Amino acid sequence: MTVTRDDALRELEALVGAARVRRDAPSLAAAGGDQTENEPAWPDAVVDVATRDELVAVVKLAARAAVPLVPRVAGTNLGGLTIPGRGGWVLDLTRMNRIVELHVEDMVAVLEPGVSFAQLKQALDEQQTGLTIGFPLAPPEVSVVANCLLDGLGNLSLRHSAMGEWISGLEVIRADGTLLRTGAMALGVPVPFARAPLPDLSGLFVSLQGATGLVSRAAIQLWPAPAFRERSFVFVFDRAALCPALGALARLDVLDDLGALSWPTGKLLLGVIVFGLLAYALWRLFQGLLDPENEGTDAKGIAKTARDEIRMARDKKRVVRTPEDEQMEKLYREQVLNQKPAAEPQAAKPAVVQIEV
Repeated sequence: MTVTRDDALRELEALVGAARVRRDAPSLAAAGGDQTENEPAWPDAVVDVATRDELVAVVKLAARAAVPLVPRVAGTNLGGLTIPGRGGWVLDLTRMNRIVELHVEDMVAVLEPGVSFAQLKQALDEQQTGLTIGFPLAPPEVSVVANCLLDGLGNLSLRHSAMGEWISGLEVIRADGTLLRTGAMALGVPVPFARAPLPDLSGLFVSLQGATGLVSRAAIQLWPAPAFRERSFVFVFDRAALCPALGALARLDVLDDLGALSWPTGKLLLGVIVFGLLAYALWRLFQGLLDPENEGTDAKGIAKTARDEIRMARDKKRVVRTPEDEQMEKLYREQVLNQKPAAEPQAAKPAVVQIEV
């Protein structure tokens, strides 16, 4: 039996409590926009959902009343994805923040959608798991599950692919309120280890922003934490030279992450004036210190600057040079500098194992 939206709101308050159905102007305004310049749109209500059972009940009620649902956690996306363009209810999932399972040996965590990167990192560090999770270019309070469902990029994506590939199973609430599980989670095994062995349905819910179902739990792959990490920045103002340099550096297979920060992104992060002054000052610094003859703006020059940063980190960390480092040197000479391999390497120099650029 269908119900009107007004009747549905009254049922909703009885279901989760009136205090968790927010209809005041500040709450509706805050939930009506995100960090884009897209036109905001107010929802009819903001619902603070705390458990999976509550989420199932809310979805069933919304289906009866034909109310649009928009899931939201931090609201920091840059694509207008949480703006309720047709009104309806915004489901605030920040209260669903349980780390349901943590399988250290298998490097898998089962998370609710409200678990943030900061929360997961704290749990991994406190339990001394030796594991980590890649971080996106976003505040630490953003949702791990939401970033994986958006197939976002993080600081381990060059090595381990986009975050959508880190999902090994999903628990999804469909539009009628029924539950669907994908990957190994569908088998009821103790550890949701992979998307196999059943046909993989997880892709039906990745990059679709909740349109095909609301994820209540997700099994996410974790990664071994490196002993140390070094980060380097190289400012470049020539896009034509930048692109081939990025491709050459990526093929060295020595970096965890490699990316370019565009001007619009810099504007969003730091503001036009601050970013512009900082970029110009650092560019002049790099030109003077690393490339005094001003020949570092082509692809080889950019790659050389990044490689010099690796050498500086290598000397700082004093790590024993490995055969993989020798291979990296060989690939750099062949693919970036187009040089023939050296006949015989010189005395071993200290090297850094993992670099984040």
